[in-house]
Amino acid sequence: MRTTSTAAAAALSAALMLGACATTPLYQPQASERGSGYAEQKLDRNNYRVTFTGRRTTSRERVEDALMLRAAEVTRQAGYTHFTVDARATEREKRGGYVPFTASPGFGPYGRWGWGWGRRAFYDPYWYDLDFYYDADRNARYVATANISMLTAEEARGRADAISADEVIANLHDKVDPVPPPPK
Repeated sequence: MRTTSTAAAAALSAALMLGACATTPLYQPQASERGSGYAEQKLDRNNYRVTFTGRRTTSRERVEDALMLRAAEVTRQAGYTHFTVDARATEREKRGGYVPFTASPGFGPYGRWGWGWGRRAFYDPYWYDLDFYYDADRNARYVATANISMLTAEEARGRADAISADEVIANLHDKVDPVPPPPK
């Protein structure tokens, strides 16, 4: 009787934790270096570095859109109407990779009798690694960064590279941070 209730409580707890993870919004301040979300750093009076880090399931396009949305929001919050992108980069950050099965002299990635991490399977004619791998591509996430310069409406008037913060917010807000459907 007691084991059944303990197992039911554990299952309920696991379901609640998984449900909480599934409903955590993507577009939010980045809580830690390993988390997803946006961050910004003020460089000087009207220049910022804006970063958006996606989850491993977030597409590159959505990460870049979220970066532009955050740049527009930072611009509006600072009291400016337009911004320019001075430097922009999107990198694929790989987490995970290779976890060695064991370290052994005689078998390793440096050759049949080299020293190194990993134990080759002696029975394998192709000498595949007998190690634990997790796919680095599957555990990759995109990190987009941009340096922006903020402009007033007068400063932006003659510049072809000026981007309207209001237009970016209007065009990307629902795409990046969609409104959840009403509960049924």
